[in-house]
Amino acid sequence: MKFNQKISFRKEFSIMVLSLTLLAAWPAVSLAQSANPPEPAYGGELGNIHIVDGNYNEWIHPIYGLDYYYFADMYLASKPENPVNGKVYLRYYCSNNTLYVLVLSNPNQALVENQEAYVKIDNIQLVSDISGNDGNPPDFAWVNRDGSHADGFEASAIVNEGSYLYTKNNTGLNVHVNVDNGGSQTSAVANRGISLVINCDHSLPVELGSFDAAVKGKDIILTWVTESEVENIGFEVYSSTSENGHYHLLSSYNTNPYLIGQGSSTTQHSYTYTIENPGNGTYWLKLADVSLAKEKTFHGPVSVTLNYEAPQEIVLGQNFPNPFNPATSFNYQLPLSAFVEMAVYSLQGERVSLLVHERQKAGSYDIEWTARDTKGNALPSGIYILRLKSDTMVKSRKIMLMR
Repeated sequence: MKFNQKISFRKEFSIMVLSLTLLAAWPAVSLAQSANPPEPAYGGELGNIHIVDGNYNEWIHPIYGLDYYYFADMYLASKPENPVNGKVYLRYYCSNNTLYVLVLSNPNQALVENQEAYVKIDNIQLVSDISGNDGNPPDFAWVNRDGSHADGFEASAIVNEGSYLYTKNNTGLNVHVNVDNGGSQTSAVANRGISLVINCDHSLPVELGSFDAAVKGKDIILTWVTESEVENIGFEVYSSTSENGHYHLLSSYNTNPYLIGQGSSTTQHSYTYTIENPGNGTYWLKLADVSLAKEKTFHGPVSVTLNYEAPQEIVLGQNFPNPFNPATSFNYQLPLSAFVEMAVYSLQGERVSLLVHERQKAGSYDIEWTARDTKGNALPSGIYILRLKSDTMVKSRKIMLMR
């Protein structure tokens, strides 16, 4: 899926900033939020149900934090050209056409509750501080981070997709709040606003380029490629012994860091997952991508048949390519657990590189050698001896390096 200039998202929203003139009424204070949040900066549906309760912790994105929903700075009412460190965060649910707004100031800056705090779009007041927080938009709740005073507010309203463009007549999005400024009350300038474009994209959260399974020794290797990802937390791998049977979970992004997704990305990414020694048989495998809303989209199944016969003795395969430059790979197999030493020797019998020196379980192993000695220096062209030594056996092969 390709993104347009409005940065569209599946079941989310895009915001095109045409005028960053969103006003608030507090003096400049400190708030530890980034003015340049990671891309994509806007959007994010956390589920079909959301309650306005004044708890800003539910705005914390699991990957990018609060800044993921950052939309704009607030501006000083008396000097609208001067931004302050108050922040506005937006989130839109395409599933129920609900816009959520979060405003936060410095925890030490007391806001004035129940006085003219509101959210307007195209000069229509959608929510104010008297709407309540019963979960049915419009709603309004004050945010109290330290329990002593209001540090911001959270609000929701039903807003349809479309363009709400700012003009000098108080159209577009207008967010307003009052602050106790040394005993005096100040208000946001009423005829200021910011343009807002809401555009839902209902395409799949992950565009999968490929999903394949292959046998490697006694293991099964799953590989898949994503062309794009939207709000993708990660992947889960499922297995069954029949195509229409019960699929059980093998691994999840929750416990396997290699299955964590890219969040939102328009670039191609490759993933690999190994099912170690599942036993001979035919397996059906499914892949699920999991969105930020914890919605799962399944891919597959793909099937693979494993018919592994353990070697009766140590097997050292021929390297490939051979001759080679600058690197070559080879496989060896162990019938039983053993202490393994894999090394490369010159024709004069000098050990030039030590590749493996450890106890290993029975199984199949792949090694790549980049034709460098133990100090990392490139070796000259010539014939070398690859030697595999175990507790009970030694195997050797000649390999040729051609620079």
